[in-house]
Amino acid sequence: VDGLRDELHAAERERDALAARTSALTLATDQRDGSEQILGLDGIRGLVAEHLRVEPGYEAAVAVALGSLADAVLADSWEAGVAALAHARGAEAGRVEIVVADAAPADEPAGLPAGVRAASALVTGPDGVRRALAGIVVADSLDGARSAWPALRGRGVTVITRDGEVLAEHVLRGGSGAGRSRIELLAERDSAEARLVEVTTTIERLAHDLAGRREALDAARIDLAQASAALKAFET
Repeated sequence: VDGLRDELHAAERERDALAARTSALTLATDQRDGSEQILGLDGIRGLVAEHLRVEPGYEAAVAVALGSLADAVLADSWEAGVAALAHARGAEAGRVEIVVADAAPADEPAGLPAGVRAASALVTGPDGVRRALAGIVVADSLDGARSAWPALRGRGVTVITRDGEVLAEHVLRGGSGAGRSRIELLAERDSAEARLVEVTTTIERLAHDLAGRREALDAARIDLAQASAALKAFET
C-alpha cells in the first residue's frame, strides 16, 4: 500500500507540472497580429504551424526553412486566400501572409548526398506548405552540410542544418541567440499533452489499485480481529 501511495503521489506531481507546462506553452503560442482578423473566415483553416507535423528533431530546421510562413494563415484554396486578403485590407488588419493548402506539390530533389534530406520529406501537412519547402534540404550538422555542399553546388538548393544554420550560394546564416519557433513550441506542447494523458490514465489506475489494496487490507484486519476474538472466546 505504501509503495502504491508513493507512486500515486509522484504521478500526481508530474500531472500538475505537465498541466502547468501545457498551459504556459499554449500561452506562448498564442498569436496576436493581423491574422486574428481573418481566422474563422470561410475557407481559412487556421495557422500553418497548427496544421503541420514535423519529424521529431527537425522542428528548428523546418521553422527556419519556412521563415515567416510558419506563422502564416492557411487557406483551403487560392480563392479563399484572396478573399481573406481583401477582408484584411478592409479591416485594416495590417500585413498578413497566407499559404494556399491545395497548391500543387513540388517535386523533391533527387540524388541527394548521404546525410541530406529534402525538407518537404520531413513534414506531414498540406501540399501548399510542403511546396513552400521546395528547393530546401536539411543536413544533420554544419560539418555534414559542408561535406555535402560540393555535390549540391549549382543545383539551386539551400541547405539548412538541424540547428538552423543556412547555407546557400549567396547567403550564409547562423550563430546563436534565436528564440524558439512556434513550430518547436507547438511540438513541445503536443508532447506534453500526450504525456499528460498517459499520466492521467496512470493516476486513475493507481488510485483504483490503491483503493482495492486498502479494501483488502481492511478486510484482512477485520478477519484478524474476528479470529482473535474467536480464539479468546475459545480459550475461556
